Amino acid sequence: MGLRLALILIRVLSLVVPRHRRADWREEWEAELTCRPLFIRAFSAIPDAYHLFTYEWFMGTFLFDIRQRIRSLAKAPAFTIISILTIGLCIAANSVVYSLVHSVVLKPLPYTDSHRIVSVYNSFPEAREERAGNSIPDYMDRREYVEAFQEAGLYSQRGGIVGEGEASQHAFGLGVTPSLFRVLGATPQLGRLLMDGDEEPGNHLRVVISHDLWQSFFQGSQTVVGQDLPIDGTLYQVVGVLEEGFTFPTWDAGFWTPFAFGPEDRSDENRYEGGPEMLALLRPGATVELAAEQVEALNVATLQRYPAEMRDMVEGAGFRTVVLTFKDDLVGDFRTPILLLWVGVLFVLLIGCLNIANLLLVRTSSRSREFATQHALGANRARIVQQIVSESLLLAFLGGVLGLAVGAWSMGFLRAFEVYDVPRMGEVGLDLPALAFSFLLILGTGLVAGVVPAVRVLRGDLSSTFFSGSRTITSGREKASLQGLLVSTQVAVTFVLMIGAGLMFTTMKNVMDVDPGFEGESVLGTAVSLPSERYTSHASATQFIDAALDEIRALPTVESAAMIDALPFSGARDNAVVTPEGYTREAGEPILVSATSVVSPGYFEAMAVPLLVGRDFGLSDTPEAAGVVIIDQW
Repeated sequence: MGLRLALILIRVLSLVVPRHRRADWREEWEAELTCRPLFIRAFSAIPDAYHLFTYEWFMGTFLFDIRQRIRSLAKAPAFTIISILTIGLCIAANSVVYSLVHSVVLKPLPYTDSHRIVSVYNSFPEAREERAGNSIPDYMDRREYVEAFQEAGLYSQRGGIVGEGEASQHAFGLGVTPSLFRVLGATPQLGRLLMDGDEEPGNHLRVVISHDLWQSFFQGSQTVVGQDLPIDGTLYQVVGVLEEGFTFPTWDAGFWTPFAFGPEDRSDENRYEGGPEMLALLRPGATVELAAEQVEALNVATLQRYPAEMRDMVEGAGFRTVVLTFKDDLVGDFRTPILLLWVGVLFVLLIGCLNIANLLLVRTSSRSREFATQHALGANRARIVQQIVSESLLLAFLGGVLGLAVGAWSMGFLRAFEVYDVPRMGEVGLDLPALAFSFLLILGTGLVAGVVPAVRVLRGDLSSTFFSGSRTITSGREKASLQGLLVSTQVAVTFVLMIGAGLMFTTMKNVMDVDPGFEGESVLGTAVSLPSERYTSHASATQFIDAALDEIRALPTVESAAMIDALPFSGARDNAVVTPEGYTREAGEPILVSATSVVSPGYFEAMAVPLLVGRDFGLSDTPEAAGVVIIDQW
């Protein structure tokens, strides 16, 4: 079988040899193949290829070629520097983007049976609430009645001030049900995880901390279990420490606290309200489609228990439940742009390969007499081709080392930014898969760049070049056709990339030119978190806000200041069903939903938003006064 494949390869390669030389080459190669052992014949596609598998070849021919190629490249510094920089930039771009693709799109989640973990959330598309989370009644029913789920858990992102006084620090955390740890397959390094019962009111002041928080706040103390940890002024008892490296992909959680579900949370009255996110672990053999069917059947049966008016409103909002793998949910809309970015940098690498191939073609042409002399002294074409390919591989290796260095620096620069919207950004780096992919790119770049000049040597007549005194192996017409093909391919690929870049630039410009409706150039925004344990009433929170705004407005560089519950375009907003007075909604008619925001007096002045009719909010608009609202013109 090996001999047959080798003979077929010989016949294919012989097509690039001039017609008058094909018979001689075929006879010579087939004769050498048939008189050598089977192992040698299976790997001998060209004469003397078996030397590639010997120690003598490595210590002799290969190292000799490397030394000669280094000397040869040193004599052409301009060519060498341009080639190394070109390859280095292409490899750097590809290594960075592939690391992003691998970490975000390709790599499995770091959990036991991660392929069985699914996201579950309610959606009200007709009410402009594509993702509404899960109510507590829905979670409890789905965990109990959906047979495709082996386990289910809830989580919600939160932040808090850990510690007190000068030793305090801000940390991100998660509020969870104890069952979430079983969904993720987490194990503690110290102590225990949250258990069923910890979510009961009165027993909920328990906390599991991450390995990083354990090291930074408790200095890795082995007696941390049982100690109190102040979070937003409330003492939580540390019951366990998560193992090192355990992270949650949507949030860099330093602490995990249990939900406290009271009777009002479990009431059916709250079923179709928003809530926490839900993860479920499929049973072995269960599919996402089966789980979705069972959840939908449960939704239909549950909705029948409600009055007709409530059913009509829920159905009018387009209520449905989405079930998809946790990984697909995390990647979401990032998959397409990341993959397109990957295709773009691969095209850039192809352009770089064609550039190097063109330079090597010109360089090979200038060395025609050298190759002809070697051939006259007894070197076969395979030996000459080996020199050309080894030179391109050496250039690719040097450029690849430069590219990996630049890529590693670039990824360190990217990780300096806190990008919470892109999942698993903290995992982006030159890990083993990224290094392996980069090595394949380096090897492929060297081989692709060396193919064109190698084919030219195989097709040329070295003997006639030497004896006739010609300066090139091939005719001027053939050389021009090869270079024309390379240039045409480069132009075509570059044209595609330029069109894509132009469309992206146009889209970005159009987005930037859209009038947001407010003044954004001279407005600064920041986030303030008020711990509910400390600010237990609306009056205490309002007192803090008023005092903070008074101090900010007193600054000489500030003209106006105000508070809003969610900054514009931040993605955090609340929706409310709007029912105009005197309006009767017809059966089947979509409900009217509007985004709502809570602002302090002076907000529209600070954002330079003009009021078309009416007045702004004032200090007299308190919770005890009559309710007032400002609406937009739509």
